[in-house]
Amino acid sequence: MRTTGTKSCIQYAPPGGTSAAPATVRWTDDNNPQGVAFAEEFVRRFTAKYPRITPVLEPFAVGGWKERSEKYTAMSVAGEMPEVVWFSATFLRPFLMKGAVRPLDQYIKRDWKAGEPDDFYKGPYEGMKIDGKQMAIPVTINNNVMYVNKNHLQEAALPLPSESFSREQFLDYAQKLTKRGGERWGFDMHFDNLDRNVTWILMNGGEPHDPKDGPQVTKLTYDTAKTIEGLQFIHDLRWKHQVSPLSNDQRGGLGQEDAFLQGKISIYMVATNNAGNIAAKAPAAGLDWDFMTLPKGPGGQGARVSMDGYVVDQQTKLGEQAWTVVRELLSADLFQARAEIRKLTPPRRSGHAAWEKGYAGTQARIARPLAESARADPRAFWKDSDLIGGVMEKYVQATFNRNEVGVAEAMRQAMAEVRGYYASK
Repeated sequence: MRTTGTKSCIQYAPPGGTSAAPATVRWTDDNNPQGVAFAEEFVRRFTAKYPRITPVLEPFAVGGWKERSEKYTAMSVAGEMPEVVWFSATFLRPFLMKGAVRPLDQYIKRDWKAGEPDDFYKGPYEGMKIDGKQMAIPVTINNNVMYVNKNHLQEAALPLPSESFSREQFLDYAQKLTKRGGERWGFDMHFDNLDRNVTWILMNGGEPHDPKDGPQVTKLTYDTAKTIEGLQFIHDLRWKHQVSPLSNDQRGGLGQEDAFLQGKISIYMVATNNAGNIAAKAPAAGLDWDFMTLPKGPGGQGARVSMDGYVVDQQTKLGEQAWTVVRELLSADLFQARAEIRKLTPPRRSGHAAWEKGYAGTQARIARPLAESARADPRAFWKDSDLIGGVMEKYVQATFNRNEVGVAEAMRQAMAEVRGYYASK
């Protein structure tokens, strides 16, 4: 049975293997064609090894990660949460701190070989610890990366950038690839997206917040000199150098990814898990594309990676079985299937080669060093991150999208509002 009070009186099965009784373990994921195909392959392999455990795909709650988080929080309070839940973005760590999920250290210590946790990329793995306890395990990593139109490079007599590509060289490329009059833009990204523009902050040696603050961060630092300089660099791409479009109208009525696919954008910055969609649509669009490394600034490449993790319900009596499902979902046996079917970037070093095989003929390998150096999504650590993210987006939209106020003044105003909010708490 489950408990609904603040303290759990559940007696968990001791370590040492799954119960002999048949059990059904629900785990959440997409129920799109790729998600269903992966689930079917996983169940086939899993039940061959563990015939007394039946893993059942429970489709994500309706909506985005915010709505999913609210749904699973309510289910947890009611004692109805699935045994294994995938949380993401800014909603993972707050949920980990509510006491609703089970620490996984005893299972990791018992079942994984020495050093196996080191196979996970450090940024997200360490980011899923609370008070030194491993409360979640990474599902995938979604590193910021760039995609480039190789035909455009050839036309401009520009080589595919090397890993020593600098910010200055990047600007030179963007200028040379741009065709004036809106015919073609050298570069595009979601300028007002905090998950993307943070790369340019870190690249410049700046910080979005005090790295020593935590576990719930309240000391944001968007008004420091290096942070402002990093944001100013990309603001200039739009408003000074005019190598990036301001709207879908300037992309020929297309969104960013479609504009890249249709040759309206030469270099597109987003993240590695977009590669599957780009690769699938590129042939029909006649696009010859490749991965492109992030440029280097004073602070390095500024790599940033998502926070996507599996958690195990604290209240379930099927802790052993739920852990077995998590362990197998992230096993080497599933790397190839996850890469081929879901096109998700693996959270483990040993699985990266399987993902790269799906992009033969490209330099997908450049995602590896980015994953090694990547910072876990800074927003995931902010207290009341959804609300604070909304405040920040208001100001970055005012400066990046409309140029109503300069970067420095926008960040000063943003920090005044953010600090006022935290002071009131």
